[in-house]
Amino acid sequence: MQPTDTLTTIATALAVLIAGASNVGPVITMPSSAAFEVRIGANDTVGRILRRQEKDFQITVWAGSPDVRAAAALAVDNGLSALASLSMPDGSPTVLRYKRSLISDSAQSYLVYRHDMIFCVDFSSLQTAQATQVVAPTMNVSDTHTTQTFPE
Repeated sequence: MQPTDTLTTIATALAVLIAGASNVGPVITMPSSAAFEVRIGANDTVGRILRRQEKDFQITVWAGSPDVRAAAALAVDNGLSALASLSMPDGSPTVLRYKRSLISDSAQSYLVYRHDMIFCVDFSSLQTAQATQVVAPTMNVSDTHTTQTFPE
């Protein structure tokens, strides 16, 4: 198969390989005496978990008043809490959890109010490799119909 192939070009190529078969569009008509096996294989990335890890990260809101700090911290907290998981660059999922908050008014004489939020990302370290999947059942087809339609 080539990236430019269509169902019709694939059906035509298969019909040429089968004695007595023909095709119209993506439909292959097989002779009634035909017996065939279907084997399909594909390449994909497989992986195994080597270990689970957690990484904490801190988000700090600095604001000019306690009300602005509370509103901004709530927006950040709600936004991150709505994300049950994130995807890592390799496609594996993570779990995002809220851990704790620290609110500080120690710099209020400078009109600076702080809210630290600690979140944790739980993720897997993976070992990946390319593998070929082969599905090779033996299938003998005998039917009174002579037309086999391959779904699109």
